[in-house]
Amino acid sequence: MIPILCNMVTFLFNKNRILTYQYLYMARISFQTTYYHFANIKSFR
Repeated sequence: MIPILCNMVTFLFNKNRILTYQYLYMARISFQTTYYHFANIKSFR
């Protein structure tokens, strides 16, 4: 019974870790796009 619980915990942890990596990746992309957008506005002025 205990190995099954350990496997479930590790599976959930790996799943959450993948979701966290995807979330950080998307946040980094959105931050870069907004940063470049503001940089373009400043350069146009």
